[in-house]
Amino acid sequence: MSVTILRELQGFRGQACLVQDEETQRFFVVSSVDPRDMMAGLGGLIGSLDMFGPETLVFPAHEDGSVTDWGEVAGGRGTSRIQAIAELTTWLRAGCPDRYAWDNDSDTEDDD
Repeated sequence: MSVTILRELQGFRGQACLVQDEETQRFFVVSSVDPRDMMAGLGGLIGSLDMFGPETLVFPAHEDGSVTDWGEVAGGRGTSRIQAIAELTTWLRAGCPDRYAWDNDSDTEDDD
C-alpha cells in the first residue's frame, strides 16, 4: 500500500508531480510553490517575507495530470512534497469523504 510518484508535470506554478495510489488506482497532483521565490523582487516593497513559506497541496486528478477538483485533500503551508504524500496516504487509508468517492457516481446526500 503506497502512493507512487509517476512523473513531474509542466504547466503549474512552482513544481508539480502526478502520483497514483496503488490500492485505489486513483491519481493526484502534488503541487509545491514557494511564494518567496515568486515575490523575491518585491521584498523591499512588502517588508519581511518571513511570514510566507513553501506550500504543498494535493488535488484529485485524471491520469493525464489534469486536476478534477481544486479542493485540496492533503498538504498545506510549510509542508514538503514527501509530507503531503504521507498525509494523502493517511487520508486514503482512513477512507476519503464521499465527495471524493469517485467509484460511486450516485448522489451522496440524503434526499429525506
